[in-house]
Amino acid sequence: MLLLAGGFGCGPEGVVGALKAHPVKGRVTVKGKPLEGALVTFHPVDESKMGADVVRPNGRTDADGRFILTTYSGGDGAPAGEYRVAISGISRPESEAAGGLFNDSKRAIAKTDPTGGKYIDPKNSGLKAAVKEGENTVPDFDLK
Repeated sequence: MLLLAGGFGCGPEGVVGALKAHPVKGRVTVKGKPLEGALVTFHPVDESKMGADVVRPNGRTDADGRFILTTYSGGDGAPAGEYRVAISGISRPESEAAGGLFNDSKRAIAKTDPTGGKYIDPKNSGLKAAVKEGENTVPDFDLK
């Protein structure tokens, strides 16, 4: 049984078939001011190239609006490629917003997001990023 397990290819952290992640960091601001607590999610432009399991790397912004993406394990980054970016700018603690998010997500997000939920849909956000092999710092996302 153990010999069979050794025959399968594993990616980062033992994830079977995983794409290699590259470190990615960036910053989110609203009209030039840091957006704390926003969830930044990278959606592959061409999900068919991602294999059977499409990954959507994400990270949460800190008090300075800075984020580090995670795909498989804490801060490992994202696979190389082109991405559409979604930003959910929930600025109050998740525990306060959670009830509303599960009950009526669009209304709850609009109330807690200083952009009114304008950047939640990656296909309509207008935000894009490219990840290359090696270290990546994406240009700031300055939301209006």
